[in-house]
Amino acid sequence: MKSKVIASLATPWGTGAIALIRVSGDDSIQIVNRLTSVDLEKLPANMQVYSKISNQNKFLDEVMISVFHQPKSFTGENMVEISTHGGQLISQEVLKAIIDQGAILAPRGEFTRRAFLNKKVNLLQAEAINDIINAKSEGALNKFRETLNGNNTQVMNHLKEKLLNLLARIEVNLDYPEYENYQFYQTEIQPEIEAILMQVENIIDNTQKIISFRSGYRVVIIGKPNVGKSSLLNAILGKNKAIVTQIAGTTRDVVEGEINFQGYTYIFYDTAGMHESQDIIELEGIHKTKEMINFADVILLVLDGSEKLTKEDDELIKNYQDRALIITNKKDLGTKEKLNYWSLSTKNPQDIQQLLWEIYQRTTKDNPRSSSEYLTNDRQLKLMENVKQNLKEIPQPLTLDLLANKVSQSLKAIFEILGQDFNEELLDYIFNNFCIGK
Repeated sequence: MKSKVIASLATPWGTGAIALIRVSGDDSIQIVNRLTSVDLEKLPANMQVYSKISNQNKFLDEVMISVFHQPKSFTGENMVEISTHGGQLISQEVLKAIIDQGAILAPRGEFTRRAFLNKKVNLLQAEAINDIINAKSEGALNKFRETLNGNNTQVMNHLKEKLLNLLARIEVNLDYPEYENYQFYQTEIQPEIEAILMQVENIIDNTQKIISFRSGYRVVIIGKPNVGKSSLLNAILGKNKAIVTQIAGTTRDVVEGEINFQGYTYIFYDTAGMHESQDIIELEGIHKTKEMINFADVILLVLDGSEKLTKEDDELIKNYQDRALIITNKKDLGTKEKLNYWSLSTKNPQDIQQLLWEIYQRTTKDNPRSSSEYLTNDRQLKLMENVKQNLKEIPQPLTLDLLANKVSQSLKAIFEILGQDFNEELLDYIFNNFCIGK
């Protein structure tokens, strides 16, 4: 059965030097050929040529065309890529002409979906393509590149082979018993399950860290009113994001800003001052502050170093000293008492840089190295947690058929991570998050 020919703009909508239109499907070369001044069907594979594009005798544009023959293309199908001039109207007219000749507009992620279905990439690599496009930091980008390059696929394939081997041995002992159930489990199976569990738990731990930094580390700035939290946010961002006045309680809602530091994304949140208040709006702001603290990767507790500590300061230190980096601000105004905390002035750029380095060290010290075993998103993490759960749930009393079922369920989750056990609903969920043209 022939595949439908799909077409889409592969470059962002807007004005630029060049726009790229992708066309894929069994008859893609023939469809585009009806619009060109050269015969694309006579071109060798992987050839790029200059051509004029016309539709119903109307000249549209001068273009460069690349022709790819199946299976040596991104999708594994016949493909044509057309580079037009980058105006919005020009690229849309050429795309409309291709659709007039019988192509359909490609849904989101359809090109990568076809690459997956034609075994050009596995599901880990397909997801990595979208991750690379949407990466917010160099650190996350490097992990996604490793996945696209097949590093994680190798890890999952090795894990799959271990579980397949384990399941085969259990099945053989079911059919041709050599030991009593428990003796067989204790001597032959349990050591391997424990080794696999250690690997799975390591993958889960590393994946949780990857998921944390792929969207950015969350740094929440807290403290009582008027200690310089908003000034600190503005100094870190290098712009006046939050309002700064001498009036206490200026910030009543969460103000956020994002920076990229040493290849990682950090999202800073300036929060309402924490203190006793009867103001309903201020109380709501304090409630939001406490919510933000719960999901913070780093907490910065800011004190006013130019004043003596108050009971409110002491209470905040008591509550958050185990989790927070405690900062005494306003050192440029002098200090009223000697405190063994991080001291800075928001007016001193060097102090801000040193603080950012400290935050960087705290957030990245346990990050997975390039050689580590990890996955990269919530879907994969959930399936890996299923593997762990099944391998931990050894049936009691021990029966080999139930044990085989647990190992089989773990194996099924690994197949699903790789996309070797999938359904249309799963593919719709994954590829609908891609951009059009990819």
